[in-house]
Amino acid sequence: MLRVVVVDDTAYGLNLIRDQQSLTDGDVRLRYEGDHASALDQQSIKDSRPVPGVSVQKRRPDGRWVEAPYDVTFAFVFHAFKPKGKWKLKP
Repeated sequence: MLRVVVVDDTAYGLNLIRDQQSLTDGDVRLRYEGDHASALDQQSIKDSRPVPGVSVQKRRPDGRWVEAPYDVTFAFVFHAFKPKGKWKLKP
């Protein structure tokens, strides 16, 4: 059950972001922000396994980075809704 961060039509593997700490892809920058307990793993969140937290920014035309909308979901969900989407799962 691979989790991905979806920005526009591109899915980035959460494990890739965690392993690299920071990932820049053109005008999109993703940063690892530490692990958080999954709300989908166990009945009690405190007993759940950790999942990577991220922040996402986009570069504006003036060069400044600003927070950007994104979604964290499962890879199969991204594929179902964006079958022609791009994948960034490995460096």
